[in-house]
Amino acid sequence: MASPFYCLRCGATLPGDLYVMHLEPRHPENANLTQQIDSFAVLASSYCTLIEQHDTYTTEEFITRTRAILPQLYHCALGLPDIETTDEDVARNISHDEWSVMFTSLQRKLGINDHYWEIYDPLELDHDQPVAASLSDDLADIWRDLKTGLPSWADCSDTIRKQIVWDWHFSFHHHWSDHAVDALRAINWIAEHYGVRDAEKDA
Repeated sequence: MASPFYCLRCGATLPGDLYVMHLEPRHPENANLTQQIDSFAVLASSYCTLIEQHDTYTTEEFITRTRAILPQLYHCALGLPDIETTDEDVARNISHDEWSVMFTSLQRKLGINDHYWEIYDPLELDHDQPVAASLSDDLADIWRDLKTGLPSWADCSDTIRKQIVWDWHFSFHHHWSDHAVDALRAINWIAEHYGVRDAEKDA
């Protein structure tokens, strides 16, 4: 398996760097991989395409599209089955440098909309202090997590497909679900209270 990577923001450890691309969805024969999983794969692909093509949108268009797809991803990920790992190798080829390029590009796109305050543990009432967070970090981390298995999903074996589902389930529950909720709250606050400020105009 690929060596793990560590989220500098939330401290989560995930089983490797990730890889990308588009897919032609199909319904696998294995009973554990249902139409719900195919639906998640399609949504994951759509999200990754949105992130990769963010420069084709205005800041407002990009934030609006991100606001629409994040709750769909979260809801669909809740339906991923909790299956046993097959310990098969799944391509995770996005290096930290590649992640950094995406992160920096998203920062430029979001501009003044990028940073917000958050509390790591909202149920710890005694001592948790707000910390600065970044939408571009949230979106780039989700992008990297969702890449797992997308290139091979349509054509891989059932064993590999099970491992891909395990990876998606694991990364959701141990990492990117927090990023999605934090990002959506910040985006909602932008949209409902401040309005999206165009990064290009503010530059």
